[in-house]
Amino acid sequence: MADLMSATTDSSKLRNKYGNYVVPAMKIKSSGSELVSTLNLTVVEMNVTLSLESAGMVLIKIGDCYDVKSHSITSKIKNAFKLGTIMTVELGYLSDTTPIFKGYVAGLGVEFDDIPMLVVKLLDVRKLMMTSGVKRLLYEDKNYSDIFKKLMGNYSKLCSVECDATSDNLTSPVSQSTNDYNFVKNELIAKGKSDREFFVLMDKAYFRTPAKNKTPIMSVELGKELLKFSMMADYLDTEINVIGYDPVKCQNVNVKVKAKTPEKYSPVITPTPAQFFIDADADSEAKAKTRAQAIANAEERKSCFAEGELIGLPEIVPGRYLQIKDLDEMADKKYYISEVCHRFTESSFSTVFESKGWL
Repeated sequence: MADLMSATTDSSKLRNKYGNYVVPAMKIKSSGSELVSTLNLTVVEMNVTLSLESAGMVLIKIGDCYDVKSHSITSKIKNAFKLGTIMTVELGYLSDTTPIFKGYVAGLGVEFDDIPMLVVKLLDVRKLMMTSGVKRLLYEDKNYSDIFKKLMGNYSKLCSVECDATSDNLTSPVSQSTNDYNFVKNELIAKGKSDREFFVLMDKAYFRTPAKNKTPIMSVELGKELLKFSMMADYLDTEINVIGYDPVKCQNVNVKVKAKTPEKYSPVITPTPAQFFIDADADSEAKAKTRAQAIANAEERKSCFAEGELIGLPEIVPGRYLQIKDLDEMADKKYYISEVCHRFTESSFSTVFESKGWL
């Protein structure tokens, strides 16, 4: 299986691999068993949402599973999706499918409309982190990356860790007084404390340099793989100020970094508006600069938004760049994918994506 965080491909390879995208295919696996074929499931609809910012989710609607005489969903099918069961999902065409999601059954219900359906909701490990409850812990590790690895050890049933080490040399313990998800997002990453992004793909939890792999997973063109596309660059012109204190030199630390739109622009206000961040951990100019640059980078990514629709391509995942070409000079860029929704029905497979940031 190719690593979706490092692999590259192209239109020709995928068309050959997937038989010109004619026959969509999916697999739902649990405890080594492939449920679609084993239970002869009729999957009426499946939406797989993968995101950098929120828990990944799969919503599955299964038809042909209702017994009118007994007024009940077939027990064999219902029991296969017991709450808490760990499952993986693969998408592709013909017999060639790619694993894109691992999570647990977080919801189970029914829907009675044109036809009765069993509805299954899968969520990834981040949902468990969000509902882990308030924890009051002290971490005495020297680096934020070490704290992340220790925390994620609680979720080893669902994921392993891919972690880029940080060199923070912390001099005081880091306290946790919230759930695990908010702790990672707000305490370890927010306000530039560590220039890292946290997300989950398949069975790996990533704590890594933002937009680490600059090589696009592939290039797409309108009228071929690309069906729809739009982009917008917002005006951004601000200055990020991170203020700390150097106890060795007994003096304040103040570092300024510009955050501005990546497109051509004319300043509207002079002097440049400023944002201020006070950080007790910024006890040197180097640390303050790292934090300021991380905040500026995040602001610049937020000022760039794009969205599009493709034919169904499981290779398109958050955390990778996608090259758009032959549209217009303003639009022909490498777009950093922030969210993807793979939409699968009995007769179609499409991929919708959002992007925040581009090169």
